[in-house]
Amino acid sequence: MPASVSQRLFTQGGVYSLAQIANQAMTFLLLPMYGRYLGEEGFGVISLMGVAGTFLGFILIQGLYGAWFRLRFDEDGPAELRRFEATIIWYLLTSVAVGLGVLLLIGRWIAPYCTPNVPFYPLGLLTSIYAAATVFVTLYERKLQAEQRPVAFAIFSGLRTLLMLGTIVLFVAGFGWGAEGKIRADALTAILLGTAALALLKPAGPGAFSPSKLRRSLSYGLPLVPHHIAGLANDLIDRVIISAKLNLAQTGSYTMGYRMGAVGLIVATAVNRAFAPLFITPLKGVENARENGDEESERANLEALARAALQSVTLTACVSLGMAAITREALLIMAPTFTESFRVVAVVGVAIVAWACYFPFSQSITYRANRVVLLGAITVLGAVVNILGNLWLIPRHGVMGAAWATLASSVTLAMAAWWIGQSLTPIPYRAARWAGMLAVFVAGMAGTWWLDTRIDSLGLRIVLKLAVAGSAALACLWMTGVRWADVH
Repeated sequence: MPASVSQRLFTQGGVYSLAQIANQAMTFLLLPMYGRYLGEEGFGVISLMGVAGTFLGFILIQGLYGAWFRLRFDEDGPAELRRFEATIIWYLLTSVAVGLGVLLLIGRWIAPYCTPNVPFYPLGLLTSIYAAATVFVTLYERKLQAEQRPVAFAIFSGLRTLLMLGTIVLFVAGFGWGAEGKIRADALTAILLGTAALALLKPAGPGAFSPSKLRRSLSYGLPLVPHHIAGLANDLIDRVIISAKLNLAQTGSYTMGYRMGAVGLIVATAVNRAFAPLFITPLKGVENARENGDEESERANLEALARAALQSVTLTACVSLGMAAITREALLIMAPTFTESFRVVAVVGVAIVAWACYFPFSQSITYRANRVVLLGAITVLGAVVNILGNLWLIPRHGVMGAAWATLASSVTLAMAAWWIGQSLTPIPYRAARWAGMLAVFVAGMAGTWWLDTRIDSLGLRIVLKLAVAGSAALACLWMTGVRWADVH
């Protein structure tokens, strides 16, 4: 059983990772163009509006993408599942249209407080349209995830990446529209993809709408809204405070370093996509085993989940070590304008691994539909730590202060999710293995950061960093029992 869960986790997580790596590769391919046509200030604008668009998207979706994923497993047969999907889709079509109408009326007055130095017309409006259309893209992707169809997910994601890449290059470099061109491209591609997603979802007509299913979905989804808002505050608040306390150029520099350091988040998010549906089936098996008094089956299911959770975090740690080892040199080649961005990468990388720990720990909470509100309490706590940390550290330490605040917030999230998750759905995590792997990882990250800041010789520096990061990664894999059969 443990091997089966691990192999499915690696197989599906690998496909999701490839899809997200392709999307991230688009960002790296665009870096030279951004450096030439946008500069640090323009890059700061698109970074701020990108986070604002994601933030608004979660407001518009009202937590229903969580209900869309989790509650479908409780529907009784295809007919009821189709009614469930139609109910959420028709409700969101109506509420998103109303939300855009409200933004058209009040957008110009709230923009100075939400996106400093960036007006609502046209950039805020375009970002709002992008957020609204992306709601339906999210629903389609979550359906593929719940159905464990990673290949279909990868195909859809790949087409999305190619469309966005071509449109951004055309608008930014071809038409010379700068930062506005990037935001226009996002809005256009989101409209096209949102329309395609609705066509692929094929919802039943409005007559299938079920008030009882909507109430049930909102009772699960609405408590997640504070969770989503607080979670996105971890992305938004540091850029907002840097923009307000420093300048847009520093926002761009920090964002570049954050993106490089957060490459490990690609793996963490991808593996979590695979882990979430795999988590539900073994837990249902655990509940059945307890009812039948089958202790051996219960133990096997729980140990499989614990092993898969640790290995998912280990993979993220290895990727973060690799990025810390090469970021400074990669920026010299791809985006010389951002050469100082490497300084935040190691701290951000450790924060991402803490976030990777939070992902499996939080599954124990989302599994309990009547306790999902606790997830919001955890992320609100993390957001408060992040906000206070940014307000205190950025004026004193500049962009490094934002990185340290992110780390403090991520550690808070992971510890709180573990504590509450274990009280709801205990999983037999082996504390010694987790502590050992994380200690080796942090030591490796500290070593690469020290080499980056102390050695000027490019050749010597990269060799030593690769040696330190590679040794730490191999030690992490060995300590957590990752086998070649799983990875292969």
